[in-house]
Amino acid sequence: MTEGDSGFAQYRFGSDGAAPELAWPATPDAGKLAWASVAYSGGGEAQISFARGNTRYIIYSRIIRTNFAAGEPNNPAIEDGVLVQAADGQMSDLRCDVANVAPVNVELAEKYAVKADDLFTISE
Repeated sequence: MTEGDSGFAQYRFGSDGAAPELAWPATPDAGKLAWASVAYSGGGEAQISFARGNTRYIIYSRIIRTNFAAGEPNNPAIEDGVLVQAADGQMSDLRCDVANVAPVNVELAEKYAVKADDLFTISE
């Protein structure tokens, strides 16, 4: 999610240093992003969601506690990615595996996106 000079936020997907493969919304009046977040024991998750045509996108950033042994560090696992569900029900989980990935920006989400009460889910 990035903030432009035109007073709206836009989700952009693509390879580093190249033009985005997907940028949504294209203009401020083309739609609104929605966002949600939740705290976990030793972590949390933030999400941005939107639909483009019959395809739904859920962008996520999460920190998950992986060790619950008393007195030991919680060894958090950090995951960022995009869940994509097509109209035919086909689903993809595109996980980010690069060091310079930009996690969900909650400050921009609070400023520009519609707040949802719960995390977004993909229907089966």
